[in-house]
Amino acid sequence: MFTSGPSSVQHARSLADQVWNMFGPHSGGGGYGTRPFGDAVVDGFDLDIEAPLQNIAPFAARLRRHIDRANAGGGKNFYLSAAPQCPYPDQNNQDVLLGNNAVGFDFVMVQFYNNPKCDIRVFRPIDGEDDPSQSGFNMAVWDRWARSSKNPKVKVFLGIPGGPSAVTPSEKASYKGPDKLVPIIAYSKSFKSFGGVMIWDMSQVYANHGFLEAITNDIKCPPDQTPNTNTKVDADGNEHESGNKNAHGDARAKADMSRQSSKASTRTRRAHQREWQ
Repeated sequence: MFTSGPSSVQHARSLADQVWNMFGPHSGGGGYGTRPFGDAVVDGFDLDIEAPLQNIAPFAARLRRHIDRANAGGGKNFYLSAAPQCPYPDQNNQDVLLGNNAVGFDFVMVQFYNNPKCDIRVFRPIDGEDDPSQSGFNMAVWDRWARSSKNPKVKVFLGIPGGPSAVTPSEKASYKGPDKLVPIIAYSKSFKSFGGVMIWDMSQVYANHGFLEAITNDIKCPPDQTPNTNTKVDADGNEHESGNKNAHGDARAKADMSRQSSKASTRTRRAHQREWQ
């Protein structure tokens, strides 16, 4: 686990090489003899950066390079993901998500909890001309980031707590039971970049009887709400409406028509791990 970040670009690349050799495909060569899981090979690496760390971008870029080379060889696929907080841009992940040093991620698991201005507690269902994004819930912002990111095919996962004690005591409002999550998941599924739901964490889910089953069923249902696409996002992630005010009504009508033929195909990311960053 990093506490201060790599000391230099070269150090970052060396650490990425070390991590790859410890947990990636076993090369059988020298260099890094320690393999905590022996011949077992992980299928990817998740960057859960929750503090300002220097030289994380070159570290992530080096891992991306290893992953791309391995994937080009066929066989087992490897993935690189990140778990940013929902405020956009996430200051702790800005270097790897935006700008010249941005890295191409396969998916991001956005933490829509413990953040009172943008997490699931502020979600308001589409009603009349209201838009959930206007209340602060910013899945739309992350969808727009995804489509303009280093990998425009990156998937965005809706990160939620798996139980009341999965969040800090002062943030219990950011836990929602399955019934309250139905419209949130339906709305999130309407975005092209939606990849599934991430739940923190497995121990919470295990103790929360019926939670995972309910979320799985919600993901399998076709989306029934379509976000307003007539908005623009500025550099700070703020949305500004453009076009006519009937966009939401039109979107809902289209959603109603598409429900008959929609065949949603997404997967549930049941939990993400924090063993290393």
